[in-house]
Amino acid sequence: MAVFITLLFLLALWAFIVWERKRQLPPVSREALTEGWSPRPILKWPVVAGFSLCCLATGVSDWLNPPIPPFHGRLSFIVEFAYREFGPMGAAYMWWVTAIAFACYSIVLLRNKETVEVRETITR
Repeated sequence: MAVFITLLFLLALWAFIVWERKRQLPPVSREALTEGWSPRPILKWPVVAGFSLCCLATGVSDWLNPPIPPFHGRLSFIVEFAYREFGPMGAAYMWWVTAIAFACYSIVLLRNKETVEVRETITR
């Protein structure tokens, strides 16, 4: 299974590299080069949506293979609290609630007009 996941990630990396090479960017003007360069602004909602998908996948993983005590790691007290309060599937519930929160926040960012306005003012 680990080999399959590794191959899947390598395929995704290859697709990203191909997509990035085909993207046409406008050339940088000489004035922009002499005045200094600033990075292009990015939209925040795809990043937050990605975090939501990661939390959703972790929740599914914890649902199919629930963690058992003793828990270890830096944030083990959170998993221990979820286990104590919600039972063996508490960690999965915790991840799913986090995924829903990230998804709602990404929808708010997507609908927020300030992200587009900030992008337009920086590029001017």
